[in-house]
Amino acid sequence: MTKRSRCGGVDSDAVTGAACYWAAMRVFLLSDLHLALANNVRLTMFGDHWRAHEAPMAAAWDATVGPEDLVLIPGDISWARAATSVGPDIEWLAARPGRKLLSPGNHDRWWRSRDRMRQILPDCCTPTGTKWQPFHGGMVASAIGMTAPTDRFFGDREKKKWPRRLAEVQRLCRRVAEARRELKSGFALLMVHYPPCDGFGNATEISDVIAGAGIDLCVYGHFHRPEEWQASWNGLRDGVTWALGSADALNFTPRCLGTVEAGRLLLHQGMTQPAGPPQVQEEAGE
Repeated sequence: MTKRSRCGGVDSDAVTGAACYWAAMRVFLLSDLHLALANNVRLTMFGDHWRAHEAPMAAAWDATVGPEDLVLIPGDISWARAATSVGPDIEWLAARPGRKLLSPGNHDRWWRSRDRMRQILPDCCTPTGTKWQPFHGGMVASAIGMTAPTDRFFGDREKKKWPRRLAEVQRLCRRVAEARRELKSGFALLMVHYPPCDGFGNATEISDVIAGAGIDLCVYGHFHRPEEWQASWNGLRDGVTWALGSADALNFTPRCLGTVEAGRLLLHQGMTQPAGPPQVQEEAGE
C-alpha cells in the first residue's frame, strides 16, 4: 500500500496525530470480530449466533457508526493465517463507516509489526503497538495480555506465555508518565486483547499494573461466555475506566463509550460508574 491518505473526509492520521485533534469525535468499541470471509472456519462451534455473523454485524455497524467516528478494535479481527490471505476481511472492515484503531489478538496470526501493518491496512485503519503514540490529543498503546493464573482456562500454554506477556504490559506502563510528558498527552488509552481481570472478575497482576500506571481507559475483549460477561469489568475501578468489547457480548453492535475532543476523553456517565457487566445493546432494527 502506498502513502496513507484521507478517510471519511478527514486525514486518517488525525486519529494519532498530536496536532490534529481540533474536531470532536464519538468513540466506539467492538472487538473479536472473528471475520473469516476467506477462511473455512466453522464459527458455530461458539454458538449458533455466530452463523454468518458478518452480515448482521455489518448492518448494526453501519446503522450505529458515522464516517467521522472512531471504533476501537482490540484484537481477534480475522482468522487469516497470513497477511496475503487477510484481504477479504480487511475489505469488509474498510467498507464500514468510521476510522478504526486496531490491535492484535491471539487469533490474528496475519498481524505483523506496526510499520508493516501501516503498509497493509487501508487508510481508515490505524494499527497500534507496544510503544505509546499520539492519539487525538492523548496517547494510545496496545498489548495482547494473557489469561490470568487464577482463570479457569489457565493451562500449561498460558503458564509458559504469562511471564513474557506480563512483562510487556509492565514495560508499557512504566513509560506512561514519561510518554505523557513527551507527547503532551491529555489522557492514556490502552488496548489489550485478553481481559485484565480473570473470568471470575478478580483482579490480576496485569490489572494491578495498569491501575498503578495512571491509565485512563483500558478496553479489552476475548470473553465469549455469558458468565464471563457478567464477571467482566465495565466502568470505573481503581482509577481506571474498563470496557469489554467482545462482539457477541454486545450483540455484534459497536458500543459508544463517549467522545474525544481537544485532548479530553469524555466518557458517558455509565462508564464512570463502578465497574459491572457491560450494557448489552439492542439488536439492530429493534
